[in-house]
Amino acid sequence: MKIDAQQNYHGIPLLSLRKFLRSVRDTLSWNLTWLSRDLGLPVREAQALAEQLAADGYISAGAFQNAEWSNTIKGNALAGASAAALVNRSTAEARLREFLDRVEQVNSPTAPFAVWVDQVVLLGSMLSTKERVSDVDLSIKLIHKPGYDWRSQDRVSIALSGGRRFGSFFAQLIWPTQEVLLYLRNRRRSLSFVEWNEEWLKTQPHRVIYRRSQPAKPSPRRAAKF
Repeated sequence: MKIDAQQNYHGIPLLSLRKFLRSVRDTLSWNLTWLSRDLGLPVREAQALAEQLAADGYISAGAFQNAEWSNTIKGNALAGASAAALVNRSTAEARLREFLDRVEQVNSPTAPFAVWVDQVVLLGSMLSTKERVSDVDLSIKLIHKPGYDWRSQDRVSIALSGGRRFGSFFAQLIWPTQEVLLYLRNRRRSLSFVEWNEEWLKTQPHRVIYRRSQPAKPSPRRAAKF
């Protein structure tokens, strides 16, 4: 997903809104206090902004009561959107090949990760024939390996021992999948990941570009680190 760095959303700089949605995408829910504080808005204006975001499908009522909200798939797509310039198709295709190579690495029998990549679909401008495209928009289906409980605990322990700190229990809980997404992205700004949702995908133009063909035998416990 591509955005214009100069664009506003109902008077709010789109980059500021993207920054906020990005900061809360790994939380179960957030409230108006966060929105008001991070965007420097009076609570009444924050309430109006939240209602507009909900009307436009970027957020929805959160997991709890007390006027809490959470990002939708569309909101998380905006959170991950790029404001960088368009790129040549040849460059985007090279990035896509690199990505698929890393998918194979994640699914290698010796990979220590707690999840497999089961399926990848391509979305957005890469489905066109244009010579200049925006991000390489991808949606990735991850599935747990056998022994996910101990594998995920290992991955969190390795992250902590390496100096990573988690801002919440939820962030720690989803780390085994987040680290795979980070590994797949490989710091490439031109890759944009959209949350996997099969019902949503039915309504979107897309093409399946990867399926895990055969169940791989996972590596034994205490496999080497990546």
